[in-house]
Amino acid sequence: MTMSAKEKILQAYESILINEGEKAATMDSVARAAGVSKGGLLYHFPSKEAMAAGVVERFTALAQQDLELMQNSAEGASTYYINVSFYEDSDFDRSIVAVSRLAQESNRAASAALKESQDAVTRLIEQEVGDSATARAIVLLADGMYYNAAFMGTEGQAENDREILLAAVKKLRG
Repeated sequence: MTMSAKEKILQAYESILINEGEKAATMDSVARAAGVSKGGLLYHFPSKEAMAAGVVERFTALAQQDLELMQNSAEGASTYYINVSFYEDSDFDRSIVAVSRLAQESNRAASAALKESQDAVTRLIEQEVGDSATARAIVLLADGMYYNAAFMGTEGQAENDREILLAAVKKLRG
């Protein structure tokens, strides 16, 4: 399947956000990275704010897909969440990091999307474990594991961390 110019632009914008930060993601640099003319970029995204909104929209759709997988998981919501809390450079992983970069630069829509996603995950885990504090603890632990894998380069330790966290969740469940 051929990628549309709009999708190429969003991927280029995400890559620049991830690798160089929001300030480096100029209209010119995104057009160059996407392999489109500046006019082509402006046709799809008339401003950086429009590109940011596109990345947030993409994140929201990917987060919803993941939430549905989590909800339908035979292993349960908390185990599912722990098992996917590894950075694998997937479209969703890249989207999470890109939206996080926008949130760090005070993009309110990005911050709101991240919060809404985490709140939805927490509610789903709370339905499973029956306690809001336990659900929140599981989310924070899994998010910490994700953070370590994504930003600290602890790939070799990831499997051990997963086993430790699954054992802790088993204790938290009672």
